Amino acid sequence: MSKIVIENTQTVVEIAHTGLPGPPGAEIELRVDDNQLQWRYTGEPTWNTLLDTSALAGEFRVENNVVQWQLPDQPWVDLIDLNDVFNARDEAQAAATAAEAARDLAQGYANTASAAATTASDAATAATNARDAAQLAQTAAETAQSAAETAQGLAESARDDSQAARDAAQAAQTAAETARDAALAAQTAAETARDAAQAAQAGAETARDAAQEARDEAQALAASIPAISERIITGTTHTLEPSDGGAVLITTSDDPVTITIAANATQALPARAVVTIIQGGDGQVKVEAGSGVTLHGFPSTQAQHTALSLYQRESLDTWQAIGGVE
Repeated sequence: MSKIVIENTQTVVEIAHTGLPGPPGAEIELRVDDNQLQWRYTGEPTWNTLLDTSALAGEFRVENNVVQWQLPDQPWVDLIDLNDVFNARDEAQAAATAAEAARDLAQGYANTASAAATTASDAATAATNARDAAQLAQTAAETAQSAAETAQGLAESARDDSQAARDAAQAAQTAAETARDAALAAQTAAETARDAAQAAQAGAETARDAAQEARDEAQALAASIPAISERIITGTTHTLEPSDGGAVLITTSDDPVTITIAANATQALPARAVVTIIQGGDGQVKVEAGSGVTLHGFPSTQAQHTALSLYQRESLDTWQAIGGVE
């Protein structure tokens, strides 16, 4: 809570050499309490509300007789200089007091002139005093008028400051509403992003499950494929047998080697069998088709440490040589 006490100790108007100063104005106290800008005369128990700031964005305070307003993280803005308002009030009160004093003084001189009218000398004196009193009253009236005009100017300035404060408060309210709309838009965007993240997470979990299923299937498939076996062929002739299906045959002879594919009725290899032949020795390997068998492609190895493959076609007695030479 902020509180400031304004003291009025200034004499505004002096009447000739005998004018009396007006009574000092009552002291004013201001405070901001529970979002209420309030005032009261010093010593009075009741506070009077000037402005309810709860509907306005920002913070209000009274600093050095100036009502100020601030948005969060922004500098304080002067709204109303209360010194101008109080000075205008004091000058108006002083002008009124001066006018009353002038009126009382003129009345006193008039009474003196009436009492002294019984004699010529007293009448002349009374006339002179009345003239002087009238001049003094005129001077006091002019001074009072000037003070009143000054007070009116200050009051108009205070009114303009009050309008500026209202405009600033309206602008602050508009800014607060804009900020509120932006916050709502940000909240909507955050909720949309959250929903997208949840959808992405669900998609990732689905993909993870699919990958795990594919991995399990691959492992099962790999487990179902028999291990490739090797057979060493040391002689110069060999006829494919059922156990050669899916195997690798490695020849070791330095003399030419002949490998024969017998009819399926004689040597029934597994359907769609694949046989790989590696020339391990110097002897070239040549594959020949037995009776009733058809062999396509180039059926001979090219040199030592080269290989060719034999693939059984859909027709079990039809084979394809792959990777060989003529």
